[in-house]
Amino acid sequence: MIADYETLSWPKFRDLDRDRTFLILPVSSTEQNGPHLPVGTDDYILQMFVSGLKDQEYEPDTNLLFMPRLSYGRSMEHMDFPGTVSLRPETLIAQIDDIVGCAAEHGFRHVILLNSHGGNTGILFGVAQAWQKKHGIHVYGIDLSTLWPGIEAIPELSHIPVPREIHAGEIETSLMLYRYPELVDMTKACTAMFELPGWQTGWSTSDFTSDGVMGDAKAATPEKGKLLYDFMTEKAAAVLRELMASNTGRPARA
Repeated sequence: MIADYETLSWPKFRDLDRDRTFLILPVSSTEQNGPHLPVGTDDYILQMFVSGLKDQEYEPDTNLLFMPRLSYGRSMEHMDFPGTVSLRPETLIAQIDDIVGCAAEHGFRHVILLNSHGGNTGILFGVAQAWQKKHGIHVYGIDLSTLWPGIEAIPELSHIPVPREIHAGEIETSLMLYRYPELVDMTKACTAMFELPGWQTGWSTSDFTSDGVMGDAKAATPEKGKLLYDFMTEKAAAVLRELMASNTGRPARA
């Protein structure tokens, strides 16, 4: 069964096979994405891939339940731009801790965090082991940005410098043009190409760009967006299939 979590009644939850049920918690952000994209871009992109994953084929007799999205994340790097909403790390951690705890209390054994915002990555996947140990439930992570590598094998996308496509550039703008063109204003698209330093630092987007773009938004097209969407959806589905096949029936505690 593939379904939205909120559409099931409590008796249906009661009767689910815990060994073969995987809960997906999508997490995104609300933040500036340049002058040409809406602040909900990461969330729109997440919705796009959630929809695509629901249409894929998975191992028979498994349950994949998509929980309601968390549409706010840690976006401190973008707070110099109006419209950005950034949760404190402890707020984001507390929300997911409560959700995972409820899933564990009801006997579920598998929660998958599906993340579309880079500012969440360190927190979500860094704390996953603690949630797993605390609640006795497996917590997995899939980050959409990790699905970009490999696009160079597609001729129409081979030119994209993935390490410099950091934010609101060709990749994200193309995805938005493909699925939500009415929300994109290409007359305001701009280009700012650079790579972040090779060390971790508390940088802000405004340290590098006054427009909030970190990539080549001007090069985006809806045709590239469809190619990216198809490639990334299949790659994400393959990861899900492997995850579910490898962990079905696995005891709750690691």
